[in-house]
Amino acid sequence: ASHAASAFYSSPFQEAAFLTMDGVGEWATASYGIGEGNRLEMLADIKFPHSLGLLYSAITFYLGWRHHCDEGIIMGLATYGNANNQIPNDSRTYLEVFEEIVTVRGSYDYQINREWIAYHQERDRWVSDLFYSVFGPMRRPETVITQHHMDIAAALQYRLEQLVVDQLICAKEQTKLRRLCMSGGVA
Repeated sequence: ASHAASAFYSSPFQEAAFLTMDGVGEWATASYGIGEGNRLEMLADIKFPHSLGLLYSAITFYLGWRHHCDEGIIMGLATYGNANNQIPNDSRTYLEVFEEIVTVRGSYDYQINREWIAYHQERDRWVSDLFYSVFGPMRRPETVITQHHMDIAAALQYRLEQLVVDQLICAKEQTKLRRLCMSGGVA
């Protein structure tokens, strides 16, 4: 609610839809609703461990940077990758795997497949053995950045953008509002 309040109440709008996306706040990781005057109405939220922000932090750590700090580097690295490249020793593309990791369950609902992550089970582990079996060992900070690393970043960024844009379209269709306020680390 604090992200929604900071986005809407600091805006010049009397009425607007809001979308918040972050790692986690209490248990909510994303929320969507309407702000009107001095009132916020929550229409939907997504709860931990289903978090695009924590998934982004997990991949940031896996790629050799500091989680909750260097996610912008991964966003930049994504521009050098190709999400549609095939993963070495696998029949799938990077994007196809990220579509398995993050699945859509409804117009404003997504789920992080817990088989691929570990942040909900063990502190500072972030990704699962399945993730390592598909993508290989974690990149150490002092090692070279390869096309493989760039393609992982590209697939993560592309999948995140797909979901966020779809949710923005859904919010506009459901609320019929022309204005939107966004807040949170993912936003």
